[in-house]
Amino acid sequence: MALLGCAAPPAEVTPPEREVVEVEERKSDLTDLDCLDVGLYVDAVEYTFSKGEATPGEVMLLLDTSAEEFSRIALSYSGSERAWLEKMAELAWKVSIFIETGNGEGELWFDQLFNNFALVNQFCD
Repeated sequence: MALLGCAAPPAEVTPPEREVVEVEERKSDLTDLDCLDVGLYVDAVEYTFSKGEATPGEVMLLLDTSAEEFSRIALSYSGSERAWLEKMAELAWKVSIFIETGNGEGELWFDQLFNNFALVNQFCD
């Protein structure tokens, strides 16, 4: 029963059908050559640490060289690719300095560096 002076309840409204738009996963802007380069340095560092046979000087040289390469490649990009490459460079240098001086949060930086290495598959497929 409707109250006098009140509008009738609205009829049931069916929302219009909307076109379903598929969103493609965003591909990284990194070139195949840069991905190959980054992958080689990541593999070299991971291999060197897994073997445990390199001298501290050799490990530091590899980390410093990797950091320089990550920084060089980062200059060509923006956004998440650049941030990721710069972070790997920063962490590689920090781990290298930790190996040389023993100062800083070496274990944390090492873990963060290898966590960033694991993102290679996200940026390079």
